[in-house]
Amino acid sequence: MIPIWIKDGSAPQPETPFYYVVAQNGIFMHKESPFWRATVPLDGISILEPQSPTLTLLLPKIPKKLVEEVIHFFASLSHKHNVEAIVLLLWDTAEHRYTLLAPHQIVSSERIKRYDIPRQKYPLCIVGTFHSHARHPAFHSKTDCRDEESMDGIHGTFGSFRGLGNLFSVSINAVVNGTRFDCNPMDLLEGIIPSPEKESAYSLEESGQCVLPDGYSIPTLWYENIYTITSCLLSAKKERPLQKVRKPRASKHRPQRKEM
Repeated sequence: MIPIWIKDGSAPQPETPFYYVVAQNGIFMHKESPFWRATVPLDGISILEPQSPTLTLLLPKIPKKLVEEVIHFFASLSHKHNVEAIVLLLWDTAEHRYTLLAPHQIVSSERIKRYDIPRQKYPLCIVGTFHSHARHPAFHSKTDCRDEESMDGIHGTFGSFRGLGNLFSVSINAVVNGTRFDCNPMDLLEGIIPSPEKESAYSLEESGQCVLPDGYSIPTLWYENIYTITSCLLSAKKERPLQKVRKPRASKHRPQRKEM
């Protein structure tokens, strides 16, 4: 078999006239003859079997209670403020359970402009994100894919929060080292069922349960971390001022709208 040299700065270079080189910038073949000595790039190593990207999730399904927390939170912000938002999914390695965190974030009706990723101390580690498209359908936009590319984990998008109905849309991908895998929401989320009424739509498991229950209030720690752009327009020099999302009075509430 032709030797394979892993060029890591410590492995000795083979002394044979033919060998493969696995380097930082790709795979090469080294060839020597009485007339030349050359190292040339290859598309692969022909003597080896091919390999395709694979993913096996080892984490358990996300419990119904947490799934409902996420959906109620996104539905509330969509209905009352028409803004997107993001929640971090964390795993407690000591307790072997999930927990959720809504980080400090600046949002609008069409994007999450910025959010903080706080440093997590053992035993907590970030294993993914959930974010909302508010009233728009759930999918992974180019911006979403770019944002998720450098964060290994589960990334879910929720959307279609229109009115006070019981339907929503959800799309889940897993990303490892920049490679993206499509995931079936039913394999990852407890407490949801596909809608028989509408393709690509889901509802909560309990029949007729609204995505925004009566009396729901955003948790204080989450509520205090949400900031919204008062206008999606940008001035020539700087952004418009930011204003804290406030709980509106029912009789005076006006949904925020994008200025054209």
